[in-house]
Amino acid sequence: MCGMKYQTDMRKKVRLKEKACPYCQGKIENYKRPILALYPNLSDFWIDELNNYALNLICEDDNKKRYLKCSKCGVVKFDIINDFINGECIFCNIGITKEESRRIYRETGVNSEKEYLNPAQVTPQWWICEECNNQYFLSPKERFFKVSGCPYCTGKYAIPGKTSFKALYPEIERQLILEESDTIDTDKILPTYKSERKYKWKCQKCNCIWKATIAERVEGKECIYCNKSLYQLYKNLIDNEWIWKNNILLANPRYLFPMSTKKVWWKCSICNRTYKYSIYERIKDYKRNRNSCIYCRGKIRIIRRN
Repeated sequence: MCGMKYQTDMRKKVRLKEKACPYCQGKIENYKRPILALYPNLSDFWIDELNNYALNLICEDDNKKRYLKCSKCGVVKFDIINDFINGECIFCNIGITKEESRRIYRETGVNSEKEYLNPAQVTPQWWICEECNNQYFLSPKERFFKVSGCPYCTGKYAIPGKTSFKALYPEIERQLILEESDTIDTDKILPTYKSERKYKWKCQKCNCIWKATIAERVEGKECIYCNKSLYQLYKNLIDNEWIWKNNILLANPRYLFPMSTKKVWWKCSICNRTYKYSIYERIKDYKRNRNSCIYCRGKIRIIRRN
């Protein structure tokens, strides 16, 4: 086995056969057995063309990486002999053939003489999907073991022009106002874009600018001025008592909320006099069917001249 010479009794040699060698049995101190003594079938995995070292000259404590070929899947591995023998072939363990490993490696788009990627590698690298032709950044470990696959085809990333926010919601996307500091691309994000950032939107009806997240817009949130503005909620009051001419520089009911404390001009529907009153107080009186006119309520004394 090891090729070493030793002396022993003939009867012991016949009785023990190959176990009589003291070198192979480790009985000689500071002697390193050849690797073939431990793994007689190692020659089936050894590749003479790639390894520039003879197999029978390698000792048992060899810690250098050698080119070894799996007898099942045929994949060539660059590994330490002891790790190769004691461990399981990763490709056989996950059921990937040599042809499959070559096909998956071609997805990286890298020109190399290697036939495969190590599935246990955790360093991310770029891949090219054969179906959608999009590139994505993923580690081989996630690609093989987690069966992550292409994030575009699985719906994790948006496909520009197909599954993006811009492609699926073009009318809402046209209302978006992006600033110079914004780095998002609406054709590269999903409609379910998870971000707490509130972007500016311009309403196509009232031309007001308001803020909301992209997810809120997709879920159906509309212009806050059109739905909850003072004019929309109390249209009858505004049409009858709001003085547009006097308030042209003060406020616009389409852009204000009922909780506003701004004082504007109103026209009393009873005495037809004009008075300045807070929006919040006027709405509060309107809900209680009370007249807010300061003249009718006697807060201002009317002096009549004969």
